[in-house]
Amino acid sequence: MTRVTTGLNDYRYVASLYIDHPTVDPDAITRGMPIKPDRICRIGDPKRTPREGFYDRTHWSVKLQTPADGDVAEFLSMVFERLDSSRALLTELADTGGRAEIFIGLFADRCCDFEMPPTLLANLASLSLGLRLDYYGPDRSPPTP
Repeated sequence: MTRVTTGLNDYRYVASLYIDHPTVDPDAITRGMPIKPDRICRIGDPKRTPREGFYDRTHWSVKLQTPADGDVAEFLSMVFERLDSSRALLTELADTGGRAEIFIGLFADRCCDFEMPPTLLANLASLSLGLRLDYYGPDRSPPTP
């Protein structure tokens, strides 16, 4: 977990990359990515939850290593540079019914802010990457590493 204490800001964040697709085998995703997944679920596998049933889509996810320092925008720029080599795969997944998103869990005890420049957002969009920001206020404890 990264902590940012710049100006009036005091927040922590964690991040992950999540991909799902209606038909692609997760091994094909793994072969095309510069990072290895922490978790995969194949179509047809039994769910690992109390709910009965089977996965109807491929799920592929990895917890992303956040830097010791650096705000969210700097981190996302590094993620873009790392995933740019997988542009063709990510575009193909999006074009065939899949989705890929970067999840940022933001933990703060008070108001905080940061800017994501248009160029950064355009870079992420060029990789067909969505961005999900979840805010956890003072009543939520951050996960332990």
